[in-house]
Parts: sequence; structure tokens; C-alpha cells
Amino acid sequence: MKIINLEKSDESWLKIEDFLKNAGNSLNSFRYYDKRGRLDFDKHIYTVLLVDIKSETVGYGHLDLCEKNKVWLGICLIEKFKGKGYGKLIMENLLNYANQKNLEVNLSVDKNNVIGVKLYVKFGFKHYNSNTNMFFMKRRVTNV
Repeated sequence: MKIINLEKSDESWLKIEDFLKNAGNSLNSFRYYDKRGRLDFDKHIYTVLLVDIKSETVGYGHLDLCEKNKVWLGICLIEKFKGKGYGKLIMENLLNYANQKNLEVNLSVDKNNVIGVKLYVKFGFKHYNSNTNMFFMKRRVTNV
């Protein structure tokens, strides 16, 4: 497995679009681009794809600078690659970057996404708010 850092370019956007086409049911809980579209790719401060030895995309992650200068994390795996530990690889990479830049990281996760919630708690995220459907979590700078 290899992590590829995507720069802000049309070629990178095409890679993200390919990922989204292949993500399957994973997009039921990863609605980032449905809500925002391509334009928000410009707000990313760090965007990665996890690819296998055949260069097939396995997963995606980003750190995004949004409202009130908060950094938000987004992560998604292609459905057939879930449950194999690949989410951990993406999380480690994103959080290492955040630590190097001294960034507090926020995320939102569906309450029924039990696997995602467990992953985030394992990486030191704490609940700070919720609504009917979602938990809001954050993580201060630490060592991964």
C-alpha cells in the first residue's frame, strides 16, 4: 500500500472523481462532495489517496480548512476494502501531517457508523457535541 499526496490540480480532481465512482455504499456515510462539490477541494490543506500495488485506489482522506478556521478531517474507504485496517493507514498519515502543522482536528460521524466511531476514539478523538444523527469530535495535537 502507498499513500499519494494529491496536489490541487484537475488531474488530482479526476482521481477523486474516480474514487467516488468506485466507493459504493461507503458514500452513504461520506457525503462531503455531495454537499460541497469540487470547489471545496480548493479548501483542502492536505488530501491523500491510499493505493494498492496495482495502483487501484483503496481509500481517500483529507484535512479541510472550513468555518472559523477549523480543520476538518474526512476519510472514506471503497466498500470492498473496509475492515482490513486500511482506514488506520490513512488516519495515521493525516494525523501525522496535522501534528507536524500543530493542528487541532475536528470531524463529524454518523452515530450509526460504529466502526468509524471506534476508529476515531482509538486515535484520540473526543466527543464535544452531537445532534440527532451525528457526533462531533475533535483531537488535539498529540503523537500518533
